[in-house]
Amino acid sequence: MEAETAKHATSGPSKDALNFLLEEEEPKTLLMLDEPRVIPIREGKRDYTFYFRRILQTDWLNYFNGLYLATRNDGTSQLNTTDFNTAGIELFEATVTKVVGYSRELTTAADFKKVLPRHSAPVAGLLRSVFISEVEDDKPLDCDSVETLIDAHWSQTTSPGQITQYKGLVHRFMPPDVEQRKRYMRGGAISRVVGGTRKGATTVYSLRNKLLLQLYDELIQSVEGYGVAGKPLESIEDIRREMDGYHKAEAVAQLFNTQPEAAAAEAA
Repeated sequence: MEAETAKHATSGPSKDALNFLLEEEEPKTLLMLDEPRVIPIREGKRDYTFYFRRILQTDWLNYFNGLYLATRNDGTSQLNTTDFNTAGIELFEATVTKVVGYSRELTTAADFKKVLPRHSAPVAGLLRSVFISEVEDDKPLDCDSVETLIDAHWSQTTSPGQITQYKGLVHRFMPPDVEQRKRYMRGGAISRVVGGTRKGATTVYSLRNKLLLQLYDELIQSVEGYGVAGKPLESIEDIRREMDGYHKAEAVAQLFNTQPEAAAAEAA
């Protein structure tokens, strides 16, 4: 596992406007899951810093519950609706503890609702900035203990305006059995029809994110690159309890899919 620092500048309101200039930092630095997170951004010449408490699995479950993907027939046309930003902004407002960079320091729940969506949406995107790792591994695939690797942006370093990017975070899993494979495949095929006649009804699709958290806890064997209370995360019980929920979802999804689960959904 390697760590790098990333400078980023927001030139516009969307998550796509965030540009990262990576600079190498100390390698083999543990990602401390129990530490508060600090996310800095720059918009033009202005710097903003957002402070967050630890994001718990219940927070991620609320986020996953808020994701919305639906289709509706409108005459001869089909209308598709995808909304992940609302859930992201709600996650932001539920976990942020302080904002610096506005005309005054923001510290209350009422204050946090005044943060502009052009800031809260991309910052929420950084909180879930997790990708299939770019670290290349030429080892043969172990059919008894399958490794998946992810890269992730995490929190501001000691240098203002920089955020640590961890590369090659390792998760090792037992291979999924027949029942677990079936649950995964069917978990993304569930939909429900709501409102009106069949012609004008809306079909709301189920996403697999909550199921992925369950599969992670069932299959995980060990991890590398993470820590809690200054020590490496080692026991399976500790991993299940302490691991970040979004990291769980993206790591275990690689057992079934070569495309990041949540990232693929958000790109839809």
